[in-house]
Amino acid sequence: PGAGLEDEAADGAEECEGGGNVAMPEAFESSFGRLVSSPHNLLFNSGYVANLSVLSSLPQPGDVLLLDEQVHNSVWSGVKMCRATDIRTFRHNDAEDFRRKLGEIPPGTHVMAVVEGYYSMSGEVAPVGDLVSVANEVRSRAESDVRLVVDEAHSSGVFNGGGGVWPPPRGGDDAVLASVHAFGKAYGSFGAVACFGCEEVKDCVVNFAKPFIYTTSLPPSHVEALGGQVDGVFGKEGERRRARLFENVREYQALTGSKLPGPIQFVPMRSAEEALECQGRMRESGYDVKAVRPPTVEK
Repeated sequence: PGAGLEDEAADGAEECEGGGNVAMPEAFESSFGRLVSSPHNLLFNSGYVANLSVLSSLPQPGDVLLLDEQVHNSVWSGVKMCRATDIRTFRHNDAEDFRRKLGEIPPGTHVMAVVEGYYSMSGEVAPVGDLVSVANEVRSRAESDVRLVVDEAHSSGVFNGGGGVWPPPRGGDDAVLASVHAFGKAYGSFGAVACFGCEEVKDCVVNFAKPFIYTTSLPPSHVEALGGQVDGVFGKEGERRRARLFENVREYQALTGSKLPGPIQFVPMRSAEEALECQGRMRESGYDVKAVRPPTVEK
């Protein structure tokens, strides 16, 4: 990072249509793609805009959307903007219910399933491997064309050397159609990259995703800084911090008996009032603990 900043327009107002692309975002997309082994990538202003863009543009009329019942609000917001109208859910992290719900869909239907790699409210990792196996099984019988979109907002930078819970799609026939890596969590910044298995899927988002087309792009100064943060997450300092993070996770697991596999941990409370009281006491003791209350989580 650093070279060429003076050659880019500093206002970040470059548009894909008419104005063309600037070099720095494309270089960042390629660089991030090399780190996570993704061939086709697209930079967005935030994870929210990335989900809105991907999920509003890729589903087509007649498609079925099948969502994990606990997916993020941005997923719901995105699918409600798309041209497909049949939106269904399956039980959270339940591959067998995923299989059952696929069995209820008419043969020959294009199905887009959407999950999070790592759920921010429950601290659970999605069984993406099991879901991919089910999708491939259904596809092999030519019953339906089932593809997954994996939101890696809370897992990117944390799991598997920083690459997230599941590898990005490797080609156009991959069961995973797209994955979204947001930079507002482990990277301590903002912005996001969506990873695609083929150029045609990326082009569809570029040309039809209104949240992408009509949003001012990230300024080159931020893209440059973001490149340094991403390099840090995937470099030796990132490895050191991840190792320390999971040492803390194991210590917490030993103290509490928690089976949750990552840094998102929680203690259930009997009421919102009790949660707020506990939050206050913990903050007085120097711990930054958040009380998460309904409707963000179930009562």
